[in-house]
Amino acid sequence: MIVRCGAELDARFVQRVLSSDETVRAIESASVGTTMINLNQSTLANLRLLIPKCVGEQRAIAAALTDADTLIDALEQLLTKQRQIKQGAMQELLSGKRRLPGFAAAWKKLPLGELAHFTKGAGLSKDMLKAEGNLPCIHYGQLFTEYGPVVGQVRSFIDEATQAAMSIANDVLMPTSDVTPSGLAKASCVMASGIALGGDILVIRTDKQLIHGPFLSNLIRSNPARVLELVTGSTVFHLYGRDMAKYTVSFPAVAEQQAIAQVLTDMDLALTALQARLTKARELKQALMQVLLTGRIRLLPPGAAARPA
Repeated sequence: MIVRCGAELDARFVQRVLSSDETVRAIESASVGTTMINLNQSTLANLRLLIPKCVGEQRAIAAALTDADTLIDALEQLLTKQRQIKQGAMQELLSGKRRLPGFAAAWKKLPLGELAHFTKGAGLSKDMLKAEGNLPCIHYGQLFTEYGPVVGQVRSFIDEATQAAMSIANDVLMPTSDVTPSGLAKASCVMASGIALGGDILVIRTDKQLIHGPFLSNLIRSNPARVLELVTGSTVFHLYGRDMAKYTVSFPAVAEQQAIAQVLTDMDLALTALQARLTKARELKQALMQVLLTGRIRLLPPGAAARPA
């Protein structure tokens, strides 16, 4: 269906109004059909839209929203590019293909079972989690979405430790069960001791003199396919300590591991800040649409007098 605007309408403004949440809801409620909903010309023609009479104001509103879209597009492209740069850096730094200045010693390669011992969390049901409490804790479900390679600020608490295991700084945590195998290729290093760890968490505890936890968690995350080779199960998938013991690790001296992990952490912080800017820009555009397309805030061209919409 083609909407052809006359001289009293700015096409870009009309497109914005027709795309707004309020208009979409009005179109959906007025449209006909059951299996497939149809929009006909009479339905669209009978829609009552709030439109300023001044074409200049219509253009100003459309331009403001276009500027918001341009900012969002630029931030999305920058975020995509920065993620690609980080992925490339992970591939090179964590494999030794690219060395940081000041490091030249050879890397070692050993099964993780020779570098760590494995334990599990215990207890800690989801309904026990609180925003505040006496004891910081990590539920295994939080490893999928809430924590990256390094656990910074712990986001949940419980009143007291019951059956939960406690962390030791430098522990690397992995979820041990999921309905999709790809979710198990997550690893997060906890940098503080005394954090309660719930059940279904695999705890990889290494010697700090050999393995820097954030280096190992980034290494595991950098190549999910290697972890998936160790996963077992069909309906529900599992990852056990005996499986991760077979995981081979190429690693340099601890000082170089720490330097590599710091570079990747700095990249993650930059990505988080950029994502926050993008979220803010999207919220700003939504707010602009709500006030500009309803007439709550008026945008008039220079010299124009305000008239009722």
